[in-house]
Amino acid sequence: MHPTTRTPGHRLLVRAVLGELADGAEASHVSAAVWDGVPTWGLRLDRAHVTFARRTGGRRDDRLYVHTASLEPDEIVVIDDVRVTSAARTVVDVARTVEFAPAVARPTRPCGPGDVVYAEKQREDAIRAEDWEVVRWTWADLHDFTDTAARIRDRFRS
Repeated sequence: MHPTTRTPGHRLLVRAVLGELADGAEASHVSAAVWDGVPTWGLRLDRAHVTFARRTGGRRDDRLYVHTASLEPDEIVVIDDVRVTSAARTVVDVARTVEFAPAVARPTRPCGPGDVVYAEKQREDAIRAEDWEVVRWTWADLHDFTDTAARIRDRFRS
């Protein structure tokens, strides 16, 4: 089956579920990906996924998965009159909830790497504007953390 053949039905499910839920429910995870037109490549579409910006109250049933998480205003967009998580937030949410291979295979069309790098640069600039330091490392740095630890210590000294 082509990855997008079931998406019209999923969009109907999302709209129906959002109509039944309290205000503040945002389409998220795979539902936000479907809403944004991103191919889902075999991800389950039998439940609508929504996120409420709160700490507790997550649940799931046969047609709904309610997530709870902190959501920043810039992580919500409106597409076709439906509030959904932004492309960058959606990529992260999907990656946190599916197996590794499907997560890294998500298309980057709605959230190109350049957009993600630019958004991260803006976030880092805002952190530095508050006189905080930023130290970055990669997974490879974790194998021998000595150099990274030294960079962190240097930042705390300055």
